[in-house]
This record gives sequence, C-alpha cells and structure tokens, in this order.
Amino acid sequence: MTKEKGQRTRLQLWLDQNGFTSAQLEQMAGIGRQAMTKIRAGGDARKGTMLRILRAARRLKGSDVQMDELFDLDPDSPHNQL
Repeated sequence: MTKEKGQRTRLQLWLDQNGFTSAQLEQMAGIGRQAMTKIRAGGDARKGTMLRILRAARRLKGSDVQMDELFDLDPDSPHNQL
C-alpha cells in the first residue's frame, strides 16, 4: 500500500534526516532507481530487498540502523492494511 500524498515513508525520512541521497543508497544496495522510487513511495518490498537496504544503510551511516527505522512493519498500522 502506498502512502497518501504528502506523507513521507520511514525510509525517506531516514534518508533526509541522515543527509543521504536515494542514489547513494541505491548504489550501495545494488537496487535500481525505479525499484527504490517505488519503495520510497511506500510500495511493498520483499524481505530480501529490505535486508539489502538495511545493510546498505548501515554501511552508509557507519553505525547500527534498525529495520523499524526504515520500514513500518507493524501489521496493525493503517498503512499496512490490505
């Protein structure tokens, strides 16, 4: 499910707060621009893709990053309702 217009995803917030560009994360994670754009907009991501993004975020930041900093994994979140 995608976010409503004007709402930023956790991934986009993390990028903004840490001063990284999507291109930096894409390159580090080995993910294409189109796929990352969809994920940053709130589109679904596979577990393997989420793990690649998490590992890349940790390398970029040079410190620990938790999955819930990048993705809303709460099944009861209104953004995760099918």
